[in-house]
Amino acid sequence: MTRSENPLPSHSSVSFFERALNVIEKNLSWLPYLSIILLIIADINLSPILFQGNWASLFENEKSIGCVIALVLSVFIISSHLILCIKRNTRVKAMLAFGSSTIVSLIFFIIVENFFSPVFHYSEFQQSIQAQIDRRSKTVQETFCGVETQVTANSLGWIDKDRNITSSDKRIVFIGDSFLEIRSKKNVALRVEENLQSRNHPVEVINLSKTDTRPQPDYQHKFNEFAFDYNPDHIFIFIYSGNDLSTHYIHSPYKHFRYKVSQEAVNYLANAAINSDLLGKLHDVHNRGEIFKSKHDFLSQLHGTSQEYYPLNLSYLACLGYSTIGGISVSEKLFPNAVIRLKATRQEISNRLKRIRRSLKNKKKLDCACILDDEIRASYQSIFEQPEEMRLELIARFIADDYCQNSDYMQYHQILKGLDPLFIKLIINEPDGLGAIVPSVVGAASGEIKLKSVRPDRVERASTEYMKLFNEFYQIAINRGVVLTIVFIPVATNVDEQFIQFWQPLRGKGKGDGRGPPMVEAIKPKMDGKIPFIDLTDFSEQFQGCHWIFDGHWNEKGNETAAKILSNYILSDCRTLNESTPKM
Repeated sequence: MTRSENPLPSHSSVSFFERALNVIEKNLSWLPYLSIILLIIADINLSPILFQGNWASLFENEKSIGCVIALVLSVFIISSHLILCIKRNTRVKAMLAFGSSTIVSLIFFIIVENFFSPVFHYSEFQQSIQAQIDRRSKTVQETFCGVETQVTANSLGWIDKDRNITSSDKRIVFIGDSFLEIRSKKNVALRVEENLQSRNHPVEVINLSKTDTRPQPDYQHKFNEFAFDYNPDHIFIFIYSGNDLSTHYIHSPYKHFRYKVSQEAVNYLANAAINSDLLGKLHDVHNRGEIFKSKHDFLSQLHGTSQEYYPLNLSYLACLGYSTIGGISVSEKLFPNAVIRLKATRQEISNRLKRIRRSLKNKKKLDCACILDDEIRASYQSIFEQPEEMRLELIARFIADDYCQNSDYMQYHQILKGLDPLFIKLIINEPDGLGAIVPSVVGAASGEIKLKSVRPDRVERASTEYMKLFNEFYQIAINRGVVLTIVFIPVATNVDEQFIQFWQPLRGKGKGDGRGPPMVEAIKPKMDGKIPFIDLTDFSEQFQGCHWIFDGHWNEKGNETAAKILSNYILSDCRTLNESTPKM
């Protein structure tokens, strides 16, 4: 027989699918187990994404794409296996392969979903919104360092008055963090407003500041979703160089979070006495399960209800703050009681592992700061339920037993007793001093506290990223005909000699050199001539004795000093107070 009479099939004449079937047929006995392994890999990595309802992220990185490929390949293998088994009349093997793959995948899905997928928690951004709206229309009075302070929140929880949305007056918006809202008889925004009005300038200064917030995403959200509601002429964004700037920062252009109207949000608004028409509309939106990607889309769904600014925006904040997209797993819907028991077991295991990690970490390095979890904080704050004369020794014992776990409390007690009497008085009366005083005492005992240095290349990279954020703010403001100014707030150790001397015995606060932190110094040349800014470090002589010495925020004198500097800046800027400038 000649070659031409019985030609062998060439490699190119066989399709990829046929070659794949040939491989599967030759390995019929063990390939189903490969498909199971691929299913498990895909399960472990894709379940958290599906749990969160974030389908778009399936193709955002190589890991997710690889898992999708593994899932597709697994389905292809098991499907081909079933086809071949049926063709060979080995249906028992087909059912066995299909059944085992399904059961194993289902078991792993349930395990992964309930033990490895992230337990739903409100994000820090959402928790900040919840805290803000919870204080709406409330007045809080407290005594701090002998000064009676009072803060009153408006109908949306800002430490400000309720404002008319339309106004013929010039308007300025302040966006910042705790420096603009706490521990003062009057916040900086109110002082600036009074200063300008006393000089016959009808100006409103609107305060959209909130403690424990950051430039991204908090300032971005307030800037894009609220600042322009008031039709401002000038926006000031305040950056505290102590903790608002990080060398790890990576800029992300502003994009609204996805959210929906949850039952928790509806309940909150019902308790907030929202009018029945608006509440009924929110019930309808909740029942539809619609997901929103902007504030505008949400408010458009409430068309025809109350058009008052504050109720509508309170509804928006509540729905954003209490949104639970992806918060309920599939197995939780099918087996709610079993899942509750599984999650309780998981939480108990997690708590035990956390205690073990903390113990091991502190045995390795006794002078390091342990994990400041709720248990540790509660233990520290319980000290302040005891008589004052006992607290100093109890704090020393806390540092030794709970914080460092080395049982030798006398070294810490001796350090505390040797401090200035005023310092001691503040320590034994400040239950929130865990993050400041305790590490400083530990550092003083070990002699290892020193000024933290940062790598210049990291500073340069991060400063470039922050410039993207500031440029984003600036371009949006310019496009809307609004003036923008960035204000850098220095840490007390860079400007206030009294503050430096007070902390010197513990060496927990190093002496400044008259310059701002490296990040601010790297950003300023990039902004010069492009984006207006004020660096309050340049006014260090005016900030002597302007900080609470145990706290680092501005005291009464500091708030007044900052307000005068800002008022003079605004008065010198004709773009803001030019009466001929029309409102947009």
